[in-house]
Amino acid sequence: MPLISLHKVEKGFAGVPCLADLTCALEPGEKVGLVGPNGSGKTTLLRVLAGELEVESGTVAIARGARLGYLPQRPEPPPGKTVREWVVESAREDDPAHALETPEERERRAVEMLTRLGFRREQLDVEAARLSGGEKSRAGLARVLRLDPDVLLLDEPTNHLDLSALEWLEDRLARWRRAAIVVSHDRYFLDRVVTRIFALEHGAVEAYRGDYTRYARLREERRARADKEQAQHEAFVEKQREFIRRFGAGQRSKEAKGREKRLERYIAEKEAGGPAGPPRDRTFSFGFEAGRRSGDEVLAARRLGHVYPPADGAPARPLFGDLDLDIRRGERVGVIGPNGSGKTTFFRIVVGEMAPQAGEARRGAALDVGYYRQEGEDLDPEKSILSLVHDAAPREDLVTIRSVCGRFGFRDDEQEKRIGTLSGGERARVSLAKLFLKRPNFLVLDEPTNHLDLPAREALEEALDDYDGTILAISHDRYFLDRIVEKVVAFGAGPTPRTLIGNYTECRPKLRELYAPAEPAGPKAAAGPAAAAAATTATAGAGAPAAPPRPQRVKKKHTFEQLEAKILAAEARVKELEAAMAAPENARDHVKLKQVAADFERTKAELPELYAEWEVWAEELSG
Repeated sequence: MPLISLHKVEKGFAGVPCLADLTCALEPGEKVGLVGPNGSGKTTLLRVLAGELEVESGTVAIARGARLGYLPQRPEPPPGKTVREWVVESAREDDPAHALETPEERERRAVEMLTRLGFRREQLDVEAARLSGGEKSRAGLARVLRLDPDVLLLDEPTNHLDLSALEWLEDRLARWRRAAIVVSHDRYFLDRVVTRIFALEHGAVEAYRGDYTRYARLREERRARADKEQAQHEAFVEKQREFIRRFGAGQRSKEAKGREKRLERYIAEKEAGGPAGPPRDRTFSFGFEAGRRSGDEVLAARRLGHVYPPADGAPARPLFGDLDLDIRRGERVGVIGPNGSGKTTFFRIVVGEMAPQAGEARRGAALDVGYYRQEGEDLDPEKSILSLVHDAAPREDLVTIRSVCGRFGFRDDEQEKRIGTLSGGERARVSLAKLFLKRPNFLVLDEPTNHLDLPAREALEEALDDYDGTILAISHDRYFLDRIVEKVVAFGAGPTPRTLIGNYTECRPKLRELYAPAEPAGPKAAAGPAAAAAATTATAGAGAPAAPPRPQRVKKKHTFEQLEAKILAAEARVKELEAAMAAPENARDHVKLKQVAADFERTKAELPELYAEWEVWAEELSG
């Protein structure tokens, strides 16, 4: 029996539909990734499930006694409670999940969780309501995890986590045996955690079994099939119309009129059936192009370092030191590390906005630097999108500028919107449009995927894939790092940043060593079986399980891929047989219809067993 089921749910705002005829279900133990473009209704759906919003029609059913834990994007702690108190109180004595825990145990486990999520000892007794937005989000995440509900509803839980906290959360959720629905743009996180994808577009949900990568592949395969079917449909319609035009007034006019009626019926049925594949994302499409070739040496940093000087009685605070780094033309370098470790300061030194306090950063010849700032601090809030983009290429005519704005998702009157009124994602697209027009040969990108939805991230990655210049990028987006970079510079794992060769996944074992968490802040655990069990639960997943030896893993992966191909073939066969049962030419042939129906039932019955086998292999390969 499903934990949650929704049937034909409708929800809108100010007369504009948001969720339309939405039907889906969450089974016990399922971990679902809820994805879709910005504004598609993901947060609205979570708020409906959490009981914050009423639906206009349809039904929302939650299993009797099921406990839901909801993390909104911007949690607001009550005034007067410290961070420690706010998280500790979520594990109530009257809750069966925490009835056997002593007060000391509840506090210790809450403190351990807060520490894992990046809180320092001195922050635990700060009033929670006075935290920054990112800190409130992390404290809210600790609170909802300590609640230990039957269903987790998490809205962008990874937004404010550094890599160490992200890995800890992923390991914890991957081993968690209860259900969850997670809204996230972090594709690496979705691949490691979820077992199913709900794609929310145009108010409806399309369900896909597996992780994000499998969903993305199946979505593109379905779209390719839909495009092929559409081309065949258009060719068929044109052929019939040509016949009708050619013979409409001659000896075959009766046949032509019959074809015209059948064509009208055919077109009406096609339109009533809706699109054959997932809808195309309304996103932008572009490519970066270097205006000229740079010199072979792009950057040479030698013993580079920076220290924040003493201020207001506080001692000087070293950010990083003794950094040696060479970047050659065409290289793609990723920069990672916790907040406050000096990444953005390093970028400001690289682009010449700040002088280093130690060492030097020598830039190469013929460099045209394109600097993408994380929050768009260089965007004038009073200007319109059109005028600001025009500033990046003042010699271009307005027709060209309007065309560029359109390629980045701003159509018609949207181009006159003031920068100060834009969302984070819209501001990011404006910054990318400016870079596109500047045609730099050295892209310096500070968290370029922040604020972008999944279709926009994919468009950016495709543009960078084809770019022939040099890239230096700060990012917490590990999917982005895996696709784009070939060298990783790790800040904050010691006084000197470390340079590793490879993308994120290739460097991950070494990075886990470098960023191994310190002992949790707070009181030491009391001795005894209960405390030991609690400690085991709190630290589960701190290190990823060892992968099997490579030959064994390759063999397993081959078997897994064969199984996936078998599932795809069975799913395609079910659709073919459904179409065959509905075909008019088969309706009169009862013998053939009976054979098709039997084949349909047999193939459809095979799918649950194939899905179950797929889940076993997926879990085996993730270990």
